Amino acid sequence: VEKLVGEWKELGAEVFINVCTTEAFVPFESKEELIKAIEEDNKERLTATQVYVYAAAKYAKEAGGAAFVNAIPTLIANDPAFVELAKESNLVLFGDDGATGATPLTADILSHLAQRNRYVKDVAQFNIGGNNDFLALTDKERNKSKEFTKSSIVKDLLGYDAPHYIKPTGFLEPLGDKKFIAMHIEYVSFNGAVDELMIDGRINDSPALAGLLVDLARLGKIAIEKKEFGTVYPVNAFYMKNPGPKEMQNIPRIIAYEKMRMWAGLKPRWF
Repeated sequence: VEKLVGEWKELGAEVFINVCTTEAFVPFESKEELIKAIEEDNKERLTATQVYVYAAAKYAKEAGGAAFVNAIPTLIANDPAFVELAKESNLVLFGDDGATGATPLTADILSHLAQRNRYVKDVAQFNIGGNNDFLALTDKERNKSKEFTKSSIVKDLLGYDAPHYIKPTGFLEPLGDKKFIAMHIEYVSFNGAVDELMIDGRINDSPALAGLLVDLARLGKIAIEKKEFGTVYPVNAFYMKNPGPKEMQNIPRIIAYEKMRMWAGLKPRWF
C-alpha cells in the first residue's frame, strides 16, 4: 500500500480507474474489519480491488482529494465500509460495474414495459465473448459476482422479481472482443395478449467500456472539485449496473441521465 501511495504521489494522480478482471469477493460491511484485514495482510480475505481502494483512500487523504472508478462487480460503492472510508479520506467512489452492452438495453426495455403497464413474465439475457474477461468468468465464483450486478435491474425497475436468467453465458475464443448478446422478454399486454421481444447483437466490449470510462474520469474530477466525497448516486445510477450506495436502486436510464446532467451542472435535455 505504501509503495502504491508513493508512486501515485510522484505522478500527481487524481482519478483511478479499476478494470481488473472480475473477482470472487466477500464484502466487508465494517470499516474496522477492512482495516484489520489490511493490517494483518490477509491475502485470503482481500481482493486486488479492495486493496487498491484502500490505497487510493490513503492517498486521497494526503493529497486533498482523488476519485476511484470501480468498473467491475466487486462491491465498493455498495459496501458501507468503503463508503465510510472514502468520506473520511476525501475520496470519490463511482461504482459498481460499468453498464455497457446488453444490460443498459435490457434496463431501457424493462422501464418502457413498466411505464406501459405491461406485466413481464420472464427475461432471458445471454452474453458470450472471447476476451480474457469472459475466460475468467468460466470460474463459477467470478461468474456469480457478475450475475448479481447484472440481475439486480429486474426487481428495481419492475417492482417485482420476474423470473429471469441474466448472466455471462460462456466463452468462445473466436468471438474475441466482439461479444454476442441476445435477449428474450415475454410480457402480457392489453386484454391478456402475450407478446415477446427477441434481440440479437454483436458489441465490441472494450470500446463500449472505454467511452464510458472517459466520461467517468471527467466526472471524477468534477466531483473532487465539488468535494462530494463518498459515493455519488446521480453518476452511478446512469453508468453502473449496480449503483451505490447500498440502499439505492436502479432507476430508468433516461431519468438517471437527466439526474447525472443536472448534478454535473448541465441543463437537462428532456425534462
